[in-house]
Amino acid sequence: MVPVRSDEPWRSAAVVCFDVSETLVAWEAAYEAALREAMREWVARLSEGGETLTDAAMREYRKQRKLGRSKADSVRRAVVVLQGVPDDRTARALRSAAKRQQPRRAAFVPGAEETLRALSSRKRLAIVTNLEPAIAKELWVRLRLHRFVQEKDVFASAFGLRKPEPRLFRGVAARLGVPCGRCVMVGDSYRRDIAGAALAGWSAVWIGRNARRAASPRSALGRRMRLVPSISELPKLFRHP
Repeated sequence: MVPVRSDEPWRSAAVVCFDVSETLVAWEAAYEAALREAMREWVARLSEGGETLTDAAMREYRKQRKLGRSKADSVRRAVVVLQGVPDDRTARALRSAAKRQQPRRAAFVPGAEETLRALSSRKRLAIVTNLEPAIAKELWVRLRLHRFVQEKDVFASAFGLRKPEPRLFRGVAARLGVPCGRCVMVGDSYRRDIAGAALAGWSAVWIGRNARRAASPRSALGRRMRLVPSISELPKLFRHP
């Protein structure tokens, strides 16, 4: 962990803002579950033995994603496993069905719900996400995020901007009525969540198993950034009132 000489950014934080995808919600897992169900429905209309075929197609999808290919390209390649030939129309239909179902398959990442519960009694919480507003609202309802975050404090692609645009973070701070220096961003992406917040004058907490290996102890953020291996570490960081 990066040495921090002062707890001031965390003790004085007025609001803690969370990313959604892979920070609070296992979003990729939700997409895979939704895609699997879409494939099951598609195969059931055409042939028997659908589960075996679906399993093979999902293995191909995951293989292609690990190779760094996009979701769209990975689904196209999985369709070849499903029906033996490329079919962009089927691939588009499966992607569309998976996207519609994805919020319904969403679940908290381990420790996220407990962390929100612990922090909501100490700090004002907000959400800053690049998800579409309608999807963010559906997740807010389905995961009962109202227990921890007021609806007016959910910022989804706010002001027509997306992370890591610093103007987005400044706009969120202004809407919250909190100085940038008293805002903290929590996220799993250094580029989108951490760097963008830092450029706006926020403090930041970078979550992820790879964060420790990837970051330099001489980070330009200095004491205004913390690296933690999981979201469950946050209550200890914000233990001061």
